[in-house]
Amino acid sequence: MNINTAAVNIKSEGAFKLEVLDTEGNLVDKGLPDKIGNVVTYAGMYTLLTGSYSSGGLWGKFKHQIGTGTTELTRSSTGLGTLTNSTPDWENNRARSTSYETDNLDGTSTIEISRTSSFALGTVVGTFSEVGTAQPAGFVAGQLIKDEFGSPTTITILADEQLRITYTLSLTVPAGSGNAVSIGTGTVTTQSSTSNYTVFGQPILADYLVGGSERNAIFSYTTGDLVFCNSLGNLVYFGSSVEGGQNLSLSHDGSGTVTLTMTLASFPPSSFNSTDIAYVIIGGDPNNSDPINTTSKLRNVDVNSGGYSVIEFSPVLEKSSSEAIEFAFSMTYTI
Repeated sequence: MNINTAAVNIKSEGAFKLEVLDTEGNLVDKGLPDKIGNVVTYAGMYTLLTGSYSSGGLWGKFKHQIGTGTTELTRSSTGLGTLTNSTPDWENNRARSTSYETDNLDGTSTIEISRTSSFALGTVVGTFSEVGTAQPAGFVAGQLIKDEFGSPTTITILADEQLRITYTLSLTVPAGSGNAVSIGTGTVTTQSSTSNYTVFGQPILADYLVGGSERNAIFSYTTGDLVFCNSLGNLVYFGSSVEGGQNLSLSHDGSGTVTLTMTLASFPPSSFNSTDIAYVIIGGDPNNSDPINTTSKLRNVDVNSGGYSVIEFSPVLEKSSSEAIEFAFSMTYTI
């Protein structure tokens, strides 16, 4: 059977704050607004959602950049127009702060992540017109420096001044509280019956609770575990990625679409039998004692366990000792 979904939307916004300090650490007024809105590039967003600590990711390494380009950046940009300076060391320039999430009461929540880094006194001197941030895997976001009216302007840094940059990323994602949202429906036919299915999207980041202490990378699991549950939400069978032979892969079209694909997973007649297969959970490590909440359609996992979707079947599927089950699955995200 093939299971497909509608697109899950992940919204991103960002802003830079530029501050200039004198030799005593006092702020120098350069006439800039507190926030300069930016574009998060497609490639940068994909890295943020999938990267490891060493390559990037939400919790990975950042450094900030300054330049003299004058062309407006777009989501397809691969860097500043004219890069002149970068904060020098990934490890020492990754101070972060994470605000608690805001539940938007519409099935989404918003989380903010800020990173601050500074150039050493006297290392950045001149007039600059653009600002950006990057990770080891590549450019993440950038913007022409703007005045309070949103028009391009410049900032001049003197030899006895120091530039400090803060970048704040705001992500709006499917929420971790309330009920799961339907993201796809369809029909599957087996040897014994026809069943309708509904795919329920799960909280994007691994920690379910709004305001959770630390959120993992969004796409934290690439193993295709399948968890079969009955109508009560109890475990019927845990099909591991090794046994099932399935694999999850992510692909990016270079613009706004990320596709998650699970290749065909086959469970032979000898694997398990059941007359009540009501749910299948895609991806991640299950809480085997209580895999799914049948009211909310949310799966129960630990903070560091990923999971992509819960599929509900009505009427339930049946599998006898003479039947095999095969699954293929795909879902898309817009970024």
